Amino acid sequence: MHITPRGIAARVADVLGNVVGEATEPVPGRRSAPSPATGLRALERAAAAAGLDRTAVADVVIGVPGSVDPRTGRPEPSVEPGALEAGHWSAEFAARLGGRPAFESAANLAAVAQQRCEAVAGCHSYLLLWLADQPRLSIVTEGGLYRGAAGRAGRVWAHGSWPGFVDGSPGEGPGAAAEALAPGLTAVSALLCPAFVVVAGLPATVPGDELCALLQRALDMDLAPSPRVLPSVPGDPVLAGAVDSALAAARERLRSRAA
Repeated sequence: MHITPRGIAARVADVLGNVVGEATEPVPGRRSAPSPATGLRALERAAAAAGLDRTAVADVVIGVPGSVDPRTGRPEPSVEPGALEAGHWSAEFAARLGGRPAFESAANLAAVAQQRCEAVAGCHSYLLLWLADQPRLSIVTEGGLYRGAAGRAGRVWAHGSWPGFVDGSPGEGPGAAAEALAPGLTAVSALLCPAFVVVAGLPATVPGDELCALLQRALDMDLAPSPRVLPSVPGDPVLAGAVDSALAAARERLRSRAA
């Protein structure tokens, strides 16, 4: 599942990875918190599209804005309007499905989904530049997400507005955004030497190819060799990454049972 300020998307797949059902539910009012009842409706509709009852869904992974507390596995408290009440979600899902959902940051799930990209597939080192809410990086190294000692790796830019985008719409344009993002991206790339930088979470009104080209030019000027800057896989990479993460959990459980 993927929770955004505008709605909740749910996708159901079988253990082979075939998507068998999908649905979305709107979130009423931009300032209201998404409720677990809305999430369960989205899941129920996606399962019904596959001819299933929602209780047949064994693993649920939910992509959320911001960060997830590594100690509790829940989204970190936020003072922003519409912040997710993770405790209510966990309790409601446990009561209705018999299991608690796993929360993950949207940026990290988008990073997981990039393995679907032919250029990135099999790559063990890349960065995911996430721009949907606050700019942040997700770091993939040695084939897995790098979370750091405290589990919060990837917070490169401070909270607050930033040049180029205001409330999800283009402000000063990709040029200003690239100028603001390039120094931090260059510094991290110099330290980690990733093969790729993938740009994700852009509003539909922002020309992603142009921003990628500008960031590529900035990296080429300061790094040799420089990582290749790519746009994200098409569609909703957070939802795709949530499915991939849920599949990994389901397959691991099946392997354990077989053993």
